[in-house]
Amino acid sequence: MVSSTWQWRKFDASPLPSPPVPGIPAIASLIKHYSSNLAGLRQVHSQIKRSGIDSRDRYIGNLLIGAYSSHGDEGGIADARAVLANLARPNVKSWNILIAACVRQGQERAALELYAAMNCEGRTRPDAITMLDPEKPNAITYASVLAACSIAGDATKGRKIHSKDSEKSLKLS
Repeated sequence: MVSSTWQWRKFDASPLPSPPVPGIPAIASLIKHYSSNLAGLRQVHSQIKRSGIDSRDRYIGNLLIGAYSSHGDEGGIADARAVLANLARPNVKSWNILIAACVRQGQERAALELYAAMNCEGRTRPDAITMLDPEKPNAITYASVLAACSIAGDATKGRKIHSKDSEKSLKLS
């Protein structure tokens, strides 16, 4: 004989805890995986932004800048500039990734603007954010910027930048 007595269990309606934020290696893996898919990359980035990691972690920020930069014609350069502008402490690599990408994508003027912002010639970072600790250009920066001057046909600017490079005794080999 089957008992007709039902035992009701108390249902716990408390919200589930939010899932833990994945670690830096997992996030880096996701960025690399979606780097060829701009829509997927933007989705991953929006998830990362919610955790606040992209503006705090320079490694993740640089990965995002590089991944977005490869989609120049589709608005990726603008996305990469936004990541750079929101990065708490961009380093010379952050700037170099974006400057080189602008040159590759045929946006020489944008590359030169980024170089000026990096040097604090205009005292601002991209998107008019005040830069407190300017980054010093290195040989990679100068190679990209001189290429931008050459492609843009701006020999005067190229000579001026090259003289700065010579003053700092950087070797471009």
